[in-house]
Amino acid sequence: MPEVVRPAHCCNELYKVLKYHTPISLFQLLSLSKRLGKETLIITTLPLNSFVHQASSLWNTIKQIINLNDFNITHDSFKCKLKELILSAQTKGDKTEWNPITNFLNSSCFENGT
Repeated sequence: MPEVVRPAHCCNELYKVLKYHTPISLFQLLSLSKRLGKETLIITTLPLNSFVHQASSLWNTIKQIINLNDFNITHDSFKCKLKELILSAQTKGDKTEWNPITNFLNSSCFENGT
């Protein structure tokens, strides 16, 4: 299974948690920003190696790239945007191989914000 699936799955599940507030036990571990225009930003936590911190950092990167400013889009629309982002990142690399996760997060499409 390609390594890019894990962060994509994590973002997909986080979107559902943040949009629907379920499961509540996981939603309560996340702190959304209260700043105007930053309502979808998750405030990262310590320790740095915890799942909540790593998932929050990943979410903040992805939500900025796909320009997610609120949770008004459907879950299916979010999945499509995430899929388009992954496919865009993959076209930046070797056409014969699936790029590892480091290329997914560090690809030129992320640096350019497209």
